[in-house]
Amino acid sequence: APPAPAPAPAAAASSGDPEEDRKARARRAVEERKRKAREAVEARKAKGKGGAASSKKKADNSAAEQQAQQQQQQREREERERQAIEEANRKAEQERLEKEQLFEESRLERERLAEEERMAEEERRAELEIQEIERQAEMERLEMERQAADAEQREWQRQQEQQQQQQQ
Repeated sequence: APPAPAPAPAAAASSGDPEEDRKARARRAVEERKRKAREAVEARKAKGKGGAASSKKKADNSAAEQQAQQQQQQREREERERQAIEEANRKAEQERLEKEQLFEESRLERERLAEEERMAEEERRAELEIQEIERQAEMERLEMERQAADAEQREWQRQQEQQQQQQQ
């Protein structure tokens, strides 16, 4: 009697990556061909020995060993895939955190530059106010000098008129 067929590898869900899906299908096809070849060899062995009980036991043991080995390989493959996914997720999270940090640093730099610009604008306004006050003070000083000169001129004219009247 031929050994019980090994279970076919479960169809893996699509990973979303066409290249990875193609590789997975190719691996499953190779495993299926190997399984069928092993079954054919076992069947020929069992047939050639006349179906002796010891041959059947050897074939059963061999099939069980192969199945155990396949299961172990499948577990190892699944563990490697799990680790690869975890590593990819860890890298993606690291990149996300780095981008967040760069964005925050950029935002802080923009705020700092905006504050510097605001302070510079306030300094320019203060300087213009000081210049305006100084200009007004100068205009007031000049106006007071003009008024004093006018007063002196009027006083001189009054004195001149007084002298002319006294001479007459």
